[in-house]
Amino acid sequence: MMRFSAVTLTLAVASSRTCLAWVPFSGSLKRASASPSARMLMTAGQPRRLSRRSLMETSLGTAAAGIIASSLHTPTPRASASLTASSELPEDAYTLLGGDMKSCKILNGMWQLSGGHGYRPQVGPAVSDMRKQFEAGFNTFDTADIYGGAEDVVGSYKREYGTKEDQGLFYTKWVPRPERVSRAAVKEAIGRSLQRMDTTRLDLLQFHWWEYGYPYYMDALQYLQEIQQDGGIRHLALTNFDTKRMSEIYDAGIPLVSNQVQYSLLDQRPNVLMAPAAKARGMSLLAYGTLLGGFFSGQWKGKPDPKGFETVSQQKYYNMIRTWGDWALFQELLHAMDGVAEKHQVSIPNVAVRWVLEQPAVGGAIVGCRFGLKGKAHTEDNRAVFAFALDKEDKEALQAVTGRGRDLMKVIGDCGAEYRRA
Repeated sequence: MMRFSAVTLTLAVASSRTCLAWVPFSGSLKRASASPSARMLMTAGQPRRLSRRSLMETSLGTAAAGIIASSLHTPTPRASASLTASSELPEDAYTLLGGDMKSCKILNGMWQLSGGHGYRPQVGPAVSDMRKQFEAGFNTFDTADIYGGAEDVVGSYKREYGTKEDQGLFYTKWVPRPERVSRAAVKEAIGRSLQRMDTTRLDLLQFHWWEYGYPYYMDALQYLQEIQQDGGIRHLALTNFDTKRMSEIYDAGIPLVSNQVQYSLLDQRPNVLMAPAAKARGMSLLAYGTLLGGFFSGQWKGKPDPKGFETVSQQKYYNMIRTWGDWALFQELLHAMDGVAEKHQVSIPNVAVRWVLEQPAVGGAIVGCRFGLKGKAHTEDNRAVFAFALDKEDKEALQAVTGRGRDLMKVIGDCGAEYRRA
């Protein structure tokens, strides 16, 4: 059986290509010098693999670089901040995550604010774009402590528009080192996110753990549960945990509501074990990588095998494409998706997202947003996801191509295995 002996490219490392530091007087993000391992990521044309140790070092560097002074961008909340997000999308565009959070099934992903995505984010334009997404009905945002200054942008948004739930739902992550954790350290980490996001309670805290060989993740989760009971966290969740550990944690009494994992038409690993286990426990799956870093789009149809990459997302998901098959087979998949898109008068990205949303236990798909970059919110296109459904013919046409690729469950392993030592 083929397995990864090293992590290829991950969410955390990719976000570390250029560490971000905030510049209070300009309201913009300033690039700090990246670590040597982070600079490895964007060598044109050649996929790179990083060791787990390098991966952790770069992700922690990014987390440290994102912390800002509390004086940044603190306007008085607007008196008119009472708009209801659900007015622009149909009711079936939402799910009750955790039973009480009206969460949009397309979540606004904020990884792109961490750098390495072809632009230099600025606070004001980013907050403005977030508000436009909210007003269009896309009321849910996904960030992390390691996404550079993304949590701080959330804080700026809250200071601008108010802190009530009807101004949006904001999900974040905690990604600690795989080492013994103390109650005080967990409180400090969550307190940092609360401060950066300018809130007294996190809507959803998604916990990531790098190495199962260090069993201290159960201690961390118990401390997180204590914070939840004290009112600092509304709901607890996981990200990139495999089915075995997810099930063990839930069955041990930790009240998990979701697990965020890589899930796409190309990477269907969650269908094997994860989705049935989540469904049996009343948990939802939040899917990222749904658009393969932008490769699931018409602009790549008929194009030659790329030799360089504009963003770290493209670098990461190009590796996934080559793990699944070759560029020629991927082109066949794009053509099949284009046929389905033409039939329903939608786009290839719409087909990709719709396919994931129709899978068992899926509560939402994270679609990355380059907030602050003109024309990159894709608001109008994303609305179309809720205007059609895939029929049996569509699904068979797509599966006829995806079924010819490698079985990623056998090649990589269960969800999250790509982030860990084999």
